[in-house]
Amino acid sequence: MRKPVAAAKPAGYAAAIAKVAEYLAARHPEIRVLREEEICAHELKSLVYGWRISLPVAADVRIVDVLVDGRFPFSVPRVALVDPPDLYTWPHVEPGGLLCLYDEYTSTDVTRPGEVLGEVLKEASVLIDRSIRGETQEDFRTEFVTYWQRIRVGDDSAPWRSLIRPQSPSRLVR
Repeated sequence: MRKPVAAAKPAGYAAAIAKVAEYLAARHPEIRVLREEEICAHELKSLVYGWRISLPVAADVRIVDVLVDGRFPFSVPRVALVDPPDLYTWPHVEPGGLLCLYDEYTSTDVTRPGEVLGEVLKEASVLIDRSIRGETQEDFRTEFVTYWQRIRVGDDSAPWRSLIRPQSPSRLVR
């Protein structure tokens, strides 16, 4: 089992963690701190700390993990489904159940980590609700290249043949 990143934390890391924990505790009384193996289950080595909460999603509740990396509060907190659907059933759900809500370069207000997390949780709730209702399926088509590169073909897949030779001259085929 890998150890969380032990690199030096940015200035304000402990204070930001405390603000996020306080924010979550005030809104989610069932909150609990994640153990190392629970953080590792989300398959992203940069994650170092997290909490498990019940997230309201429309008329339902989903159990999610709220996670931060070693760059926090200079990075956006991550949200992961504890019981995600099968991989590539819903778009925007990465391996380990992580929701893809923002890219890694998204700026954040480092002075208000609780409020930032509030916005992240709202976005997560909306994405989960839209996915449950099937409203995000078009995203598989609009982001085809992203998902195509992630799909791994197993030995039990059907063989296929192409009539196109991979040589010049070539042209676009659709």
